Amino acid sequence: MKPLPVPSLSETASKYLNSLKPILSQADYKRTEEIVADFIKPGGVGPDLHQRLVKRAADQAKVGKSWLQDWWLDVAYLRGRYPLPINLSCHLLVMDDYIDRTVYTQTQQAARMIVGSIQWKTMLDQGQIAPELQKKTKLCMNQYRTLFTSERVPRRDMDELVVVPASNTVVVLSENQIFSFELIERGTPLTLDEIDFQLRWIKEESRKKRAQFPFGIGEFTSLPREDWADIRNQLEKDPQNANLLSLIQKSVLVVSLDNNSPNCYNEQMYYTSAGIQDRWYDKITDFLVFENSKISVLLEHTPCDAPTVTYWVDNVIQSEFKLKRKFNHLASCNLSQPKAFHWNLPLEVAAKLPKAREAHMAVAKTKKYEMVIFPDWGVSEIQKLKASPDSFMQLSLQLAFYKMHKCIPATYESAQTRLFKNGRTEVVRTQSMEVLSFCETMENPQASLQSKYLKFRFAEAAHLKYISDAIVGKGCDRHLFGLRLIAKESGLPEHPIYSDAGYAAGSHHRLSTSSVPGKTLIGGFCNVVPDGYGCCYLNKEDKLCFSIVSETQSDPSSKVDAHLFAKALRESFNDIRSILLPPKSANL
Repeated sequence: MKPLPVPSLSETASKYLNSLKPILSQADYKRTEEIVADFIKPGGVGPDLHQRLVKRAADQAKVGKSWLQDWWLDVAYLRGRYPLPINLSCHLLVMDDYIDRTVYTQTQQAARMIVGSIQWKTMLDQGQIAPELQKKTKLCMNQYRTLFTSERVPRRDMDELVVVPASNTVVVLSENQIFSFELIERGTPLTLDEIDFQLRWIKEESRKKRAQFPFGIGEFTSLPREDWADIRNQLEKDPQNANLLSLIQKSVLVVSLDNNSPNCYNEQMYYTSAGIQDRWYDKITDFLVFENSKISVLLEHTPCDAPTVTYWVDNVIQSEFKLKRKFNHLASCNLSQPKAFHWNLPLEVAAKLPKAREAHMAVAKTKKYEMVIFPDWGVSEIQKLKASPDSFMQLSLQLAFYKMHKCIPATYESAQTRLFKNGRTEVVRTQSMEVLSFCETMENPQASLQSKYLKFRFAEAAHLKYISDAIVGKGCDRHLFGLRLIAKESGLPEHPIYSDAGYAAGSHHRLSTSSVPGKTLIGGFCNVVPDGYGCCYLNKEDKLCFSIVSETQSDPSSKVDAHLFAKALRESFNDIRSILLPPKSANL
């Protein structure tokens, strides 16, 4: 598999300017044009940095790496000092259609997820999982290598991604307490009923003692990374604490038995994204099973991206849904008792737990969550109209934003670059002059149906062109990122292109978007700027879903509101559908 290429400087400059024209004033755009022209001129800063980057790419390829991967891991993830939840962690909700929550108890549901995940891991280890494909081309599967064996460990200046040998230990968080048990005893794997028995014991035992544990150690993982690093260093000075932290780090799975019972997807998003009790945010995945048997997954995606975890969990959910496993509800069992973690907390450390919860909840309360589901219209209907499902979704989001804010936003759409070895993502800058013209025309009551239709097709074509370039490594964001870092590593001064108003505007993603593959999950993540939205969507054959997150009390001038955006999105969806469908079609 080839390494990630370095795009040409001229292509990057052209994409960059095209993406800024619809979001900058004429004066700011003219200034940005001049700065970009200076950056890319022959003999200038840009060509020199580009050649240095090309050399780095060649050197890294010799050791099996891309020019981007180490920088991306360190700068985009490990050097971040912000708290992981809300800022970085994303979440997956299992759709109610696939969880049989009226059939299975909370612990049975968790047992199904454990058994299904371990069976899938065994197949992965044995090379039996078919590679993912993108239009019949195999994608790089290297991200799967550390799914079950890695944890992000806090350090003072830069976190460490620790990869350990696989174990048979499951860690369970319940009622602010932590337990573990082994999946293999005396050389024999535990059965489904035995795993359920262990989980029931943990749940009952933790409930007996919950009054003794008003806070849980896992709440420290929600802190800013320097704070958590300092606390962890204090904890590790005690051998017992160090051993317990090591057990969590080496565990094959972390499962949280959450005592909440979300009534709807909006509540489930809130508890999943912003929950504080019984979480271990450092682990790459944390399965959350709620009291009412709903299921979510927390993802700390430093070493892997959401589609990777989605592929794994979606396969497990689909398999479990078909199997309809039966439980015998064992009354007794000849197994070792799960291990209850007993921490030795210095008084000054214990005193920081209430403050950790208070700090996290103060941020959590600033978020508003909204789910939008179109239950009777899916990918198959969009394809009948000869439209791209992803473009349909993206242009619906753009039009919804325009309806609310009378402009189109700088947009981040994540595109996978896994056609290349160790590829991660590139940005699709959805905003374009074609998209702006489309939104203006759609909101013009004097515009004809034909003109609206044509504007949609022009905007769709521009979007699809950007996607096709991004997935083959020809976006502009990662290239500009690399040029900036190669200058820094070379001890060169930073060019004004990075301090320009255009660069700031293009990086202020008022729409941060992504889609999740599969059939059973809807993803989600928070807005990345105060006056913006985090939007994730699921394209199913028979259903379309959007999760939306915004601030609850943002600057009044920004008028950001997830609920109102959801309303505008429904209107936009119907408006676009009306220009593509025959006149007799009814609204959703």
